[in-house]
Amino acid sequence: MKTDVIVLGAGIIGVSAALHLQKKGRKVVLVDRRGIGEETSSGNAGMLVRAGIRPYHFPKDPVLLARSITKQFGGFNYHPQFLLTHFPWLISYAWHSRAQSIEQISADMLPLIETCVTEHQALALEAGAQKLLHAAGWLTVYRSEKSFRRAVAAAQGMAKKYNLDFDVIERQQLAARFPIKVDKLQGGLYWRDPYSCSNPESLVKAYGALFERNGGVFIRADARNVTGQANQWRLSTPSTSIEAKEIVVALGAWSKEIYEPLGYRFPMVDKRGYHMHYKSSWPDSFHTPVTDMDHGYVLAPMEQGLRMTTGVELAARDAPYTPVQLKRLETIAKDIVDLGQRADSTAWMGTRPCFADMRPIVGAAQNHAGLWFCFGHNHVGFSVGPGCGKLLAEMMTGDTLFMNPLPFSPNRFS
Repeated sequence: MKTDVIVLGAGIIGVSAALHLQKKGRKVVLVDRRGIGEETSSGNAGMLVRAGIRPYHFPKDPVLLARSITKQFGGFNYHPQFLLTHFPWLISYAWHSRAQSIEQISADMLPLIETCVTEHQALALEAGAQKLLHAAGWLTVYRSEKSFRRAVAAAQGMAKKYNLDFDVIERQQLAARFPIKVDKLQGGLYWRDPYSCSNPESLVKAYGALFERNGGVFIRADARNVTGQANQWRLSTPSTSIEAKEIVVALGAWSKEIYEPLGYRFPMVDKRGYHMHYKSSWPDSFHTPVTDMDHGYVLAPMEQGLRMTTGVELAARDAPYTPVQLKRLETIAKDIVDLGQRADSTAWMGTRPCFADMRPIVGAAQNHAGLWFCFGHNHVGFSVGPGCGKLLAEMMTGDTLFMNPLPFSPNRFS
C-alpha cells in the first residue's frame, strides 16, 4: 500500500493531524496498536480549557511544595525512584516555572489555546458529534479565604490580558448556582469561555469515523515496525506493508519508542493520572466541571457517571499501578458532592507526555526528511488537539500558518 502520509498514533493529536492533512488533499493512513481514542485521550477531564492559559507549573508556594513532598497534597503523588532518575528534569521544570518564563510560555501557547473551542466545534459539526460538547464553562472552587482572594486577583489580571470572561462567586451564591455543598468552601470562579465534553473517547472516535468516511484508512499495528530514511518510510504489518514519503509521530508518551532509535534525545517525561466514575446524584443536565483548587482534582460530569480525575503522579510509564490518590481524594471530595458508589471495578490510568518547558514539540525532524513530530502536550492535549493538527498540516503542506510554530520546534533541544 502506498500513501502520502503515515500518522502514528490515533489519539486526539494523531486523529486531528490526519483529518487536517486529509482536508489539504493528502492521502493518509492512521496507525495505532489500539482502537481510535482508546489510550490517554479517553481518560481526561473532557475540558476544552480556553481559560487555561497558564501552564501547569512546578509549585512555588512553600506550603504546597511541602505538602507535595510529604504526599499530603491529594493532587500529587510520586515514586521515589522517579525523583532520583529525573532529578535534572525536575530542576529544569522548576527553572521554567519562574514568573518570567511562565509569561513567555503563556504567550507562546495562547494562539493554540485560543483554538480549543472553535476547532473542536468545527470537527464535531462535521462528525455529527455536537451533542458531546457543552457550553458549560468551568468552576474552580477554593477552601481557604487566602487562596480564594489570591485567585480572584490573578483572574482579574488574566481576564483583562487574555480576553477571558468569568464571575466571582461568593460562598452564599455557590449553592444557588451549582449542585455542590459549600460548607467547606470560601468561594469560586466561574469561567464562561471553556466547553466540556461528556465522553472524550466517543468524541475522538467520531473524529476517526469522519476521517474514514472521507477516505482515510485506519490500521491496527505496532508503530515500532517502522523503518526508513529520508522521504522513504515503511510500516510493516503481518498482512501488508505501507509506504509513504512522510510520517508523523503523534504517539504521546510512546513517541520516544520511535524517535530514540532514530537518534533523537528529547527530555520528555511521563506524568501519570487516574480517574474513577461514581454513581453520584449529580444532575444529568449539569455539564460544568468543578476543580477543587486546594486539593488538585477535577469532578467532570460524563456519560459514564461523575468522573474524578487526579492531578499528577510522577512515575515511569511502566511502573507499578498505584491509584492511592483516589482513596485520599474521595474523602476530600465528599465535602463538595455526594459521590455515591464507585461505578468502575478498577481505576483508569493514563500517561501525559511532558517537557520541562511546558510546550509541545511540533515540527520537522532535523536529520530525517519527511519525518514530523507532534507530541508532548502536557495537560492540554485534548483541548488543543484539533488546533495543533491544523498547525502541523499547514507546516507539512507549505500553507499559510495561523500561528508561529517556532516555540514548539524540535530543534530547541539541540
